[in-house]
Amino acid sequence: MPTVITKTADLVGGVSSGVPLASIGSIGDYAVNVTNTNNPVYYKSPGNAVSSPVVTANSWVLVGSDAWKNSWPTITGTATNPTITAGNSAVFNDISVTSSG
Repeated sequence: MPTVITKTADLVGGVSSGVPLASIGSIGDYAVNVTNTNNPVYYKSPGNAVSSPVVTANSWVLVGSDAWKNSWPTITGTATNPTITAGNSAVFNDISVTSSG
């Protein structure tokens, strides 16, 4: 269940367009800012993003934004049941991963 932000004092800058304060919630939480008529929803990022925009751990990001998308490491491929050879490496989100035997 998301945290519902009802006071601008709980937002950065104390204005309805602000994001939740870093002191609110835990990584993985969601928050809805109901002081803003658009009711934006935020996600507290684990900081997985290493490419632009870089997202630091424990920061709130707007759901649907590039920062939110970069908070979720993802992989897509075209091969069904591919063979992964020990010692080969691949790069995901700018991080090199080497398979083990």
